[in-house]
Parts: sequence; structure tokens; C-alpha cells
Amino acid sequence: MATITGIETNTDATVRECSATRNAPAGRTDFSTARRVLLVSHHFLIRDGLKQIIESLNADYQVIEVKSIRELDQEIGDARDTALVILDLAVPQLGDPAILRAICSRCTGMPVVAIGDSTGRGDVIAILDCGVDSYVPKSLDRERTQSAFRLITSGEEYLPLSFLVSKREVSEPDHGNISPPSREPGKITALTPRESGVLKLVARGFTNDQIAAELGVRSSTVKVHVKNLRQKLGAANRTQAVVIAQRLNLIGHPATIGDEYSVRRGRLT
Repeated sequence: MATITGIETNTDATVRECSATRNAPAGRTDFSTARRVLLVSHHFLIRDGLKQIIESLNADYQVIEVKSIRELDQEIGDARDTALVILDLAVPQLGDPAILRAICSRCTGMPVVAIGDSTGRGDVIAILDCGVDSYVPKSLDRERTQSAFRLITSGEEYLPLSFLVSKREVSEPDHGNISPPSREPGKITALTPRESGVLKLVARGFTNDQIAAELGVRSSTVKVHVKNLRQKLGAANRTQAVVIAQRLNLIGHPATIGDEYSVRRGRLT
């Protein structure tokens, strides 16, 4: 049986239970009002650490600790009340793609975040294919984990930058709508110092509002800079701009700029 994390289970009954016990939740998460965070992990240290991080982002969040898939099935409610669903892929049965897919289907309208040990491209793609919105590696330190969840709770999706700029990324377009640079290096108009600064912050996972606060400018000004640098690089979106810039050595390797990046799949920002 194919698995995501190497856990093999024979769980057809569980899949039926996850997909049929309750109707899919109505509506979509409104981060301005949603307060429930479902945190699924059978390890106390994982739950406790993530709970502290989530509550540091918003003291009003109500983190509900869930230890099993069965408990999760009882807790899933209206998407408008749930800010986030966090799934620890080490939980027994979550290693089965069929079960993970069924759970994501049950969580329609709710942002679903998977946390796991793997950073392998194939594993991450398999996880995303199950319907997960964001993937946060457990190898990130506290600061980067907090940054990742800050992006997610602002309505964005998150993938580690090291995944986005892996060696096959530019030659094989994929989930992030990444493709080879559409312009040759010599034909790319030079970025202004401000555009270069904005690009480096984009690569670190900053939102437009965060970049504006960092540079002391308006968010609308940042939006203009992002649009201009995308046009100069021939990039369709922010993700592609980072990949192209990294390949052209316009910004550092992910290890030097931060192993994180936010993704808005299917949207031009």
C-alpha cells in the first residue's frame, strides 16, 4: 500500500467513517472572526509547542487538542468557526493517503496544514495532492514555524522554500505554477535597490503588509514594487519571481534568506 509517511494501515472503515459521518462544513474560514484551531497530534510535546506558537499569534485563538482521527471527526464543525486544522502526519492512520484525503474533504472551507518530518519533493507533492493546503516541516526552528503559521492565519498558503527551488523545480512546472525564466538573464531589466529589497523580503515569506512595516512604506507601495519586479523578471506570480531570482543569483540560496515562502496557488499577487 502506498503511504505518505511510511505507515501502512488497512483502514477502509475509517475512510468511510471520515467521509460519511457528517456533511461537509458550510462556508469558508473568516480569519477575522474564526477562533477555533484543531490541533491533531498524539505527542504531547508537539501539541504543547504548537499551541504556544498559535496562541502567541492571537490570544483569542481557542486551541483544541485532538489525539486521534476519531476525536477529530467529533470536533469538525462549521468552517466559519474554525481558523485552522493542523494535522501531525505521525498520527497513526494519517500516513494513509486515502484517510488524509477523506479528512481534507471533510474540512472543506477550512485551511488544512500538515506537519511532518519529510522535506522530500515527492512526499510533499503527495501530501498536497491529498488536499492539504500548507505543509510545515518539523525541522523548522521556532521563529520560522511561527512565521509560517503567521502567514497561514493571514489567509496565505505555505510551503518550504527549499521545496520550491529544488533542482527539478525550474524544468518541471508544478503545484506552485513554477516554470523556467521566461526571459534570458541579459534581457531582464535591472531591479532597483528598493525592488531588490522587496524581493528578498518576499523570499523570506513576508506578506505585503509585513514588508510595508519593515520598510516604513504603505502596503499599496509594496504592491506596486512587487508588480514591477514580477514584470521585469517575467514572472507570473510571487513564487515564480523568487525561483527565477534565485536561479539568476539575484538573491541568495534559501539557506541564507530563510527556508520559508508563502504561496497563493492560482492567484497573482
